[in-house]
Formats: sequence, structure tokens, C-alpha cells
Amino acid sequence: TQLLLGDLQQAIKTAAVVERLQETGKPVDKPNLARAYLIIATAKIRIVEKSLFLGKLHALSTKGYIMKATEINPDAAEVRFALGNFYLFAPGFYGGSVDLAIEEFKKTLNKDPQFMDAYVRLAQAYHKKNNLPQFHYYLDKIKKLDPNNKLAKELGYLK
Repeated sequence: TQLLLGDLQQAIKTAAVVERLQETGKPVDKPNLARAYLIIATAKIRIVEKSLFLGKLHALSTKGYIMKATEINPDAAEVRFALGNFYLFAPGFYGGSVDLAIEEFKKTLNKDPQFMDAYVRLAQAYHKKNNLPQFHYYLDKIKKLDPNNKLAKELGYLK
């Protein structure tokens, strides 16, 4: 909930509690532990996306949390999506790559064709590559499948 409301630092702190429980030997089921890693990574990705300076501080640790989630649940659509977001927003010298982002967003959709934000991020990635036919292809998909998509609206792709 905190992550959805934009309280990124609080979301990181809350998810870190789950991580600490696991590190101290307390039982934490694997899906919840993977989810905690993804919450931390997603919050950090949003920081990377919004701030060049703070982004540099969070970029490397972001990938580490995603990789931990990948080890626990490699086939989960949300894990693939988080990895795609990392590749899309991280600077190249930290491992960012639009091509790798596109691969991960496509893997997300292979796992869950109803993962609407993956279509939006694909459009965004193709826009970054200046591949306008693919940008419009995925933009049209999101307009048809989810015309009120919040992420697409935030990015100015939908009104």
C-alpha cells in the first residue's frame, strides 16, 4: 500500500523487516520473501526513475534485490517485470539496457498476458529506442486492453 501511495522510503523499510526476519532464521515463506525483495527493488526503481542523483545511489542495490527475488521465484511475471524496469531505468554503466528491458517485458507477458503495465513499459522502451512502429503497436494494445491504465496515464500515453 505504501508503495502505491508513493511513500517509497517507508515501503523499503517495511519490506526490509521481512528480509531481516528471514536473515535471523524466522520462518518466512518464499513467495512473501520474494515479494519483499520486489517491493524494495520497485521502490528503488521509482527513485532511480525520478532522480538522477538518488538514482545512482540506488541503482546497484536495486538489481541485487531483484536477483534475490529471481533466485527464489524465477518464473514469476512480477519478477521478470521488475528486472525489465531495472534494465529500462538504470544507467548503462550500472547494467541498464533497453534491449534487455524489452526481453524481460516480453517474458513478463509470456508468463501473464494480462500484465497490463508490461505493455506500457514495452511501449516506453520502444519509444526510448525511437522505434515508433513498435511504440504505437504496444500503445494501441494498452488502449484496447486497459484504456484507464494508471501507468500509461502517468506517462502521458493516455488521457
